[in-house]
Amino acid sequence: MKKQARRQTPVIYILLLLAIQLKILVLFILARYSSYSESLLKIAFCIGLTIIAVVTFCTVKVMVRIRNEAAEAAGRAFINDLMQVFSSLRGQRHDFIGHVQHMYTLLKNNDLQELQRYMKRTAQEIHLFSPGEHAIPASALETFLHARISTAIDHKIHYEYQIIPEVETIFPGKNSDLVRIIGNLLNNAFDEVIKLPAVQRFVRVYVDLDKRAGSREKELLITVTNTSRSLTEEEKQRMFTPGFSTKTDNHSGLGLPIVQKLVHQYGGRLEVCQQPEQRISFIIRLPSSWGAAG
Repeated sequence: MKKQARRQTPVIYILLLLAIQLKILVLFILARYSSYSESLLKIAFCIGLTIIAVVTFCTVKVMVRIRNEAAEAAGRAFINDLMQVFSSLRGQRHDFIGHVQHMYTLLKNNDLQELQRYMKRTAQEIHLFSPGEHAIPASALETFLHARISTAIDHKIHYEYQIIPEVETIFPGKNSDLVRIIGNLLNNAFDEVIKLPAVQRFVRVYVDLDKRAGSREKELLITVTNTSRSLTEEEKQRMFTPGFSTKTDNHSGLGLPIVQKLVHQYGGRLEVCQQPEQRISFIIRLPSSWGAAG
């Protein structure tokens, strides 16, 4: 509630400014066409200008504070994403050691049938996701995407990703911003599909170089798709509003606004498309650093 009140404060100040300006306009008309004391009108006029200056200063101060809070929240979100990567990597290492130890014990006891059943179950879990062509992550982005595999397995999410190896060369900005863009969309997708029955949980990340028909300009195409319930018109209109969230467990509602801000910062476009089979896609097109080359 406090955050919402802070976001509404600039609006209150702006409305107050409009009211004061309207009052100044009325005073100006009275000074021009009425017989009121000129000195009184001048005093009222000066008081009005002073109030406008004070309210303007307060408005700017509050807006700067809100912008700084948004920047701090974005920084915290990025650090949380990195911590999730490290936690996932540690979890994968722990699971791997556990699998090897259990299989070694079964093999040592010559329990081949149980070993076969155990390996079959493990293989089925692994096939719940598709890690792409690269077994070993080749970039910071791929490391982040690969680290989400353990989360997908834990929540029985069919998770797959496909990215081109040179994605960090093509992206026109900092690699950390690329991870923030896709990371926020991916976190949002995971949060959404977990609400659904296990058989309906699907998340896909696709990153490629898109050459538009009839143009020599190449763009970086980023698509994050997940199964989703049908969105209401209000949700579609407000999903990029800072602070708006359909989640109830203290989410900041800043993930999608951060994505939108970064996409616009790099001169890109962001589209939201409702797909068949109850799927939603966030499609981003960014001007690549390759331009018309290649």
